[in-house]
Amino acid sequence: MPVARGGRVELCYARANPNVVYASINAENGQIWRSVDGGKRFTKRKGRNPDGVPANYLGDQGWYDNVIWAGDPTNPDLVIVGGVDLWRSLDGGDDLVDISTWWDGRSAHADHHCIVSHPGYDGGAHRTVYFGNDGGVYRADDVTTVGNDANIPRISGWIELNNNYSVTQFYGAAGNVASGIIIAGAQDNGTLAFDPATGPENWIQIFGGDGGFCCADPQDPTTFYGEYVYLNIHRNSDGGTTDDTAGDRYITGQFWNPAIGAWSWKPVPFQIPDAANQRALFIAPFVLDPNDANRILAGGESLWRTNDAKAANTPTSGPRWARIKQPSNGMISAICVVPGDSDRAWVGYTTGEIAKSLNATAAMPSWSRIDGLGANQIQAGRFCHQILVSPHDANTIFVAFGGFSAGNVWRSDDGGATWVNIAGTLPKAPVRALAIHPDSPNSLYIGTEVGVFASEDRGGTWSPTNKGPANVSVEDLFWMDRKLICITHGRGLFEIDL
Repeated sequence: MPVARGGRVELCYARANPNVVYASINAENGQIWRSVDGGKRFTKRKGRNPDGVPANYLGDQGWYDNVIWAGDPTNPDLVIVGGVDLWRSLDGGDDLVDISTWWDGRSAHADHHCIVSHPGYDGGAHRTVYFGNDGGVYRADDVTTVGNDANIPRISGWIELNNNYSVTQFYGAAGNVASGIIIAGAQDNGTLAFDPATGPENWIQIFGGDGGFCCADPQDPTTFYGEYVYLNIHRNSDGGTTDDTAGDRYITGQFWNPAIGAWSWKPVPFQIPDAANQRALFIAPFVLDPNDANRILAGGESLWRTNDAKAANTPTSGPRWARIKQPSNGMISAICVVPGDSDRAWVGYTTGEIAKSLNATAAMPSWSRIDGLGANQIQAGRFCHQILVSPHDANTIFVAFGGFSAGNVWRSDDGGATWVNIAGTLPKAPVRALAIHPDSPNSLYIGTEVGVFASEDRGGTWSPTNKGPANVSVEDLFWMDRKLICITHGRGLFEIDL
């Protein structure tokens, strides 16, 4: 019987019988298929939960978290599958029981990516298995009984093994120079805050779920901004010292409605429609105007602006949002407001398109495309990760692109009229972050998929720093006075005093 058409497929052999092969397929929220002839032919298993209906163990995230294990040497029918949560079957994938609960901190974390048996696993006295997920590493000392609670949450038998192992996958960060506090958004581990007075291990969560881009009010050390997925921006008003989920929460329109016991959205103009309709990147860009701490620009399918970011937030009011750029090609992936001139703003798109405005504070700003057109576009089809205007010269612009190929860093010295490729001998890897030394206009730093590189001649030549994060994806760079903060996706945060 042919396997149904689907997306990502994960395979494993049954250790007890190499003729038995299992497949977890990202189709219909999760399908289990089994072969008993070494993979020549597969048949679909029922994959039902205790209520007798499909378990839907992958949900809509099987493209991201999808794992299957059949490593018991005594039982080829013992199968573990994982997506957001983990499920166990004792009959080869026909009947599944959930054995973890993602929202309870006593259970294994959400989003599973790997399952590994202990070297001494024998299916009898030793049945220890390790699980890798978005929350780190977890252990079950008996995989046949873990999660056997009478009711949810499934928490029994789970042991967290992270022990301050600093491998957090951050997307973005920001800091207040006066207080020294830094907040950072992490993949599936919330928005976290660090106070240097308490030591490098003492991070606290100030907002749950997924974290993303962050901003810090430079004049007010009590105000920080983070985001949940799809441009849902939230505000923290206590200086990043406690979990503020009971306070301001979202400022893009979503609120908990006790009258119906569910989340609701405020009417326009107190919402960003792109956030409400999820018409934005999963981790979407937003920036605080460096010249006006009351103004935020946020990018989804359109570009949105509020001029009262600190307005009181209630179920019926809050910051007012207005569309200041209509949809173009792709989703907005980068935003820049020029230091010293709020009328000069730039946006980049997932398609490589770049546009600028010279009257960005107007009610309806005008925009012009400056990346070139057609065959002359500087990087057609490449994801624009960041746009940086030099603090030393507003006509000098740097742009970083994605893609595992050459030419991912470009510079313009005339406000975007012409461009030059300055990638030179850099590795053919995505460039995600840019920073210029506040005292030296020629000193340029970039964060790439494979670490940090530096140039002392505005990109004429490059060298790896060979310090700190090493060969790891660098998502963001920002300054805390003369300290450069490096945000990585897998090794936490680093700083270097320059």
